[in-house]
Amino acid sequence: ALMKECETYIKSLSIPMMAIWGLKDFCFDESYLKYWKKICPHLKVEKFFDAGHWCFEDKTKEIAELSEKFWATL
Repeated sequence: ALMKECETYIKSLSIPMMAIWGLKDFCFDESYLKYWKKICPHLKVEKFFDAGHWCFEDKTKEIAELSEKFWATL
């Protein structure tokens, strides 16, 4: 029930959002990303083919640069 409530809330948001996705994630594979894109069609997605679950550790510099660019557009 809580997850459904969270999903409903997220669907109602109309703010800029960005997801950083490591495609080597052992837990959240690309099917989860497709699901999030379905409920948040305006979600900006940055994929890393050579990063895993701990994407922020695998791609620290690249994600910092992407984050700065994203926040600068707001």
